[in-house]
Amino acid sequence: MDIDSRFIGTWKDTEGGALRITQDTQSGDGLLFVAWKLYYTLTDANHLIYGHYPNGQPFLFQRVGTGYSTSLIGVWRHEPDSAQKGDQGELMVYLGNGTYVTYLDDESVTYNGTYELSQDTSGKFITTLDYRNRIQTNRDTYTEIDIWGGVTQGTFAFGTEAGTGKVTLTLHPTNAPGTSTVLTRI
Repeated sequence: MDIDSRFIGTWKDTEGGALRITQDTQSGDGLLFVAWKLYYTLTDANHLIYGHYPNGQPFLFQRVGTGYSTSLIGVWRHEPDSAQKGDQGELMVYLGNGTYVTYLDDESVTYNGTYELSQDTSGKFITTLDYRNRIQTNRDTYTEIDIWGGVTQGTFAFGTEAGTGKVTLTLHPTNAPGTSTVLTRI
């Protein structure tokens, strides 16, 4: 299968999250990525503050291995904090070519994607695109296969957002009725 070319681009969901859909040049399928922006601080060459718990306490990572500069490139480990409900250990690997892989201790899934480093008046931040789903379309139907092995099928329709004229994409899953998703092109 292929993907309807109108899917390709950057979209915002109703909660303000950003998604990017690209096309796999080999299969023609769509690839869906979730966009994240997180501020980070390298306190020294071996310690990283990256993200935070809901209570505001920062996630602390330690570099795995030695001999690295004060760059985010390398291998980082976050040990779980038993005082934080639901916390699990995490291993992140940032490569010099702009790609990364993340492993969570309690999951069998590998998260991966691309990253860019930047800075603004609030500090240094990393923008990542996490690969999440493969999408195929056929006329007005779609099939979404996520990285956890779940499959969602349904219909889709393009429209226009009232007041802004921006293009919208509404996904109506047939195997999860009542859970339509509306995306707005940004």
